[in-house]
Amino acid sequence: MLRVALCGWLAVLLACNASDQRSYITGISLVAAPDSVQEADVSAIRHTGARWVSLMPYGFVDRQSGRLVYNSSRQWWGETDAGIRQAAARCRAAGLRIMLKPHIWLRHGSYTGRWLPPDSIRQVFEESFKEYVLHYARLAQELKAEIFCLGTEWQAFVQTRPQYWCQLIKEVRAIYKGKLTYAANWDEYQDCPLWQDLDYIGINAYFPLSDKEKPTEGDLCQGWQPWKAAMAKVAGRTGKPVLFTEYGYRSRLGNTSKPWEASRQGEVSLENQQLAYRAMFEEVWAEPWVAGGFLWKWFVGHERRGGQQHNGFTPQNKPAAGVLQKYYRQFAGVRSDRLPD
Repeated sequence: MLRVALCGWLAVLLACNASDQRSYITGISLVAAPDSVQEADVSAIRHTGARWVSLMPYGFVDRQSGRLVYNSSRQWWGETDAGIRQAAARCRAAGLRIMLKPHIWLRHGSYTGRWLPPDSIRQVFEESFKEYVLHYARLAQELKAEIFCLGTEWQAFVQTRPQYWCQLIKEVRAIYKGKLTYAANWDEYQDCPLWQDLDYIGINAYFPLSDKEKPTEGDLCQGWQPWKAAMAKVAGRTGKPVLFTEYGYRSRLGNTSKPWEASRQGEVSLENQQLAYRAMFEEVWAEPWVAGGFLWKWFVGHERRGGQQHNGFTPQNKPAAGVLQKYYRQFAGVRSDRLPD
């Protein structure tokens, strides 16, 4: 097994052009807004040390017909093609690189990873899903986005229809010439059959680390050990670097027990959020198989977002923003051979 891992990493290193080394991907997941992104919005992102943004248009599944609805006048303008183009132009002007990462929303926020369309609408859904992905592949190519994430948390769909996804990747590559990834949930990436056809192992890194309401940094670093070992194994086997397509922690007590939980309940703990960020950067980011990641999440209108009494994910106007700034500025300046050519 060690020999396989070493051979995998030799392949990664040989694939990288030493004269074109690149910095870590220090990214922010920018939530689409009802209106345009302003210069002040991207200035606040740049201040964190981030040099990348993830732009995330949403689509919706009509469960009666199986068709997807997207780029619609009924959704926020920032999620439409026009809104994504405006946000991308603003980010480019500020020197930011882009990952385009379309999402699908199921009714009542149901988890996409467990959902499969019933047989009566499966064919319609799969045809519509392909149209949706290829639509955004064309937009990613138009925007010259450096990375395109062609799906987010579709565990059951990927596991039951790997041939469909492999064919979809081929069709995407015929349109889009940048780097490709897929955002696997933390509990699906090990068995994902797509990595050999992609450029990054994309992981939404909401790994449970500690059940304590107020864990120490040592608790969190210890909690990372089995997850680190598992990620290193997959990276070595595939010869592909890990990109955290999402990572984040709420500013509340017990935020590392089930980090994926988005409920607004929970007592505020600004310290817990700081510790969770610090542990991740110290314990994980320096590993040779890590390419970087995108923090979840950031809103436009920085001055009125987050704050000392806010228990949600964003670090805006919280002490955790200082932790992010420290490590993003540190990693943004590190030249790395972890990124594929």
